[in-house]
Amino acid sequence: MPRRQIEAKLKPVATNFLFSGEPFIVKRDGEMALPNPLLQKMTPYWLSFDENSAGTNRLLLSAQEIGFATMTNDFGGDIEIYALTGDQDDLDYTFLLKDHQSGSEFMNRKIHAQTVIGTNERPFFLPFPILIDRDQVIDLEARNGANDNVTKGIVQTYLGHRYYFDINDLQYKEFGALSRSLRTYFYTTDNDVALVANGNEASFITMRSDAFFYWKRISFFSDGEFKLNIKRANSSVEFNNVEINSNAFAGNRERYWDFRLPMVLSPKERLRFEFTDLSGNPNRIFVTLTGANFYANIGV
Repeated sequence: MPRRQIEAKLKPVATNFLFSGEPFIVKRDGEMALPNPLLQKMTPYWLSFDENSAGTNRLLLSAQEIGFATMTNDFGGDIEIYALTGDQDDLDYTFLLKDHQSGSEFMNRKIHAQTVIGTNERPFFLPFPILIDRDQVIDLEARNGANDNVTKGIVQTYLGHRYYFDINDLQYKEFGALSRSLRTYFYTTDNDVALVANGNEASFITMRSDAFFYWKRISFFSDGEFKLNIKRANSSVEFNNVEINSNAFAGNRERYWDFRLPMVLSPKERLRFEFTDLSGNPNRIFVTLTGANFYANIGV
């Protein structure tokens, strides 16, 4: 096996190869400087819900209702998604994304939209882009978490670039194949967290068994103030010296920050989150870890 392929199995490869590995200007022997030809074969691209039978791409959900939508790439070229946006008024819902053809999911269970879906003014920029193949269909399952009697419209739009490369192009084949070793993924708690007033509860986040997780960002949404402690399950390793107040804990879908370096979590590893309500009222808490799964045993 070539050395490059062996190394690709041992370490992650950034999917955003065009900007990390390719110059904007190239110069060939004896020629003047010209724009990179790869840049001339790409466009900005917006991917959103497909239109339904009613001629709209908004998913309408009543209280506690579950609904479905699809996003279809039309064979025009591969899409690299780097930001998530959505309707900024109707975001009290959870959702799950998965590949239509394979059933492979982008998260361990439904995550709350308020933790990852930004707005048109403040998109949620992903630490690792999502690569959508030219013939790929993405399925979305959403659940309206509100308890009112109002039917709400949900829409998500993903921002990125579409690459119009020849499938036989060497650079596309090389970087496109390697990028599939590192896939964007989201984790949330293994069970719903719903604290009673002034109550406390522990919940876990369990890593998949087939991949290392490069944890780069944490965000949350809650009904009220709380404090928490985070530790590795079944060990004495804690991530904080005292319980951290939610106001100083992490960002949300619009205002967030990344760890300077990602934390690597091993397959099947578990994190324990211990929550205590400070609001004096029932308090739902949604935590999302954003990063990428590294499938070390995937051939390229």
